[in-house]
Amino acid sequence: MPSAWSMDVTRSVPTLLPEWTPSQIPTRSWFSTPSDNPCDSRRPTPTITPGSPVIRVLAVAVLPSSRDIYTGHRNYELPTPSVPGNAALGRIVAVGTDATKLQPGNLIFVDAVVRSRDDPTAAALSGISGGHSAASKRLIGTEGRDSTYVEYARVPLENSLSWMRSDCWARSSNGGLGYDLNGLLYRGVQLVLFGGLRAVGVGRGGDRVIISPATGSFGGAAVQIALAMGASVIAMGRNGEVLERLRSFFAPRYGKDRIQTV
Repeated sequence: MPSAWSMDVTRSVPTLLPEWTPSQIPTRSWFSTPSDNPCDSRRPTPTITPGSPVIRVLAVAVLPSSRDIYTGHRNYELPTPSVPGNAALGRIVAVGTDATKLQPGNLIFVDAVVRSRDDPTAAALSGISGGHSAASKRLIGTEGRDSTYVEYARVPLENSLSWMRSDCWARSSNGGLGYDLNGLLYRGVQLVLFGGLRAVGVGRGGDRVIISPATGSFGGAAVQIALAMGASVIAMGRNGEVLERLRSFFAPRYGKDRIQTV
């Protein structure tokens, strides 16, 4: 996999690519096989197809449970062999003829939730889970088989969200957003929690939210997002040390009276 944290994401992939062909760029990837642990492999770079740009992967999310998923200890029914993966950041290197907005060189966020184009209820998590229906398993076993733990990936056009604001990388002290690769990719996690909290009505002011368990990767992020949305939070869990770290980290910014731990 590419070293996400050392790449210069402010440098665009060249926008003029007349000589670019898949055969000229061998792609390093990680394959999950039926009987072995994930292995490093080389494979042809994906070809351009309608509805799916090819990107150079810059950063990829890794779940805490990834080892259990890819060694088969969790029955997530991924096809094998395949390229695992998750949500990612990348630079577009080529687009199909049906792309009217995204262009080579654009920085994009790739959503890991893939859906059938003629049945949005058939959904799966790219490189993570084949979903719960025969239709979702068919989707992830064919067009969605290969995900983003690879140097060059083909991703769904509808999952490619542009991050092309000119002030994206400028320091906040200079009026910019101050993002780096880590922070930008983490927005994908935060959006999941924001959507869930917004769906239950959080954000109207005066809310009090109980988050349990609050000590995992998503639970801790939920505490952060709930506080940012103006709610007071009761964070619950069995690990007192992690709960105290949460409280001591967020209390100075949001106020000691807005976060309690149990």
